[in-house]
Amino acid sequence: PRLNVAHLHAPAAKPLVPAGASDAEKMAALQAAVMRQVRALVRSTENVGPRFAEEARRIHEGDADDRPIRGTATVEEREALAEDGIEVMAVPDFLDDERLQ
Repeated sequence: PRLNVAHLHAPAAKPLVPAGASDAEKMAALQAAVMRQVRALVRSTENVGPRFAEEARRIHEGDADDRPIRGTATVEEREALAEDGIEVMAVPDFLDDERLQ
């Protein structure tokens, strides 16, 4: 019998913060890591623009492929979606690379 142990020799993951960093540096590194993850999540969605409410409803009803989307919706559209049991979340512009200047 043989075992594949090559993964045991892989380099260790690089720490977020160098050893001996201050609490403020650790917090800043953690915040930066969270921001990178959230931006990656936003990038992995399809931007449907002003058709967001319509597309969210189509996905909810099974008339469109189930996929992560983002876009714009009015307060009234968001309220109507919530009444229909469709949960949406507002995302600040600074998290969307397409909206950054």
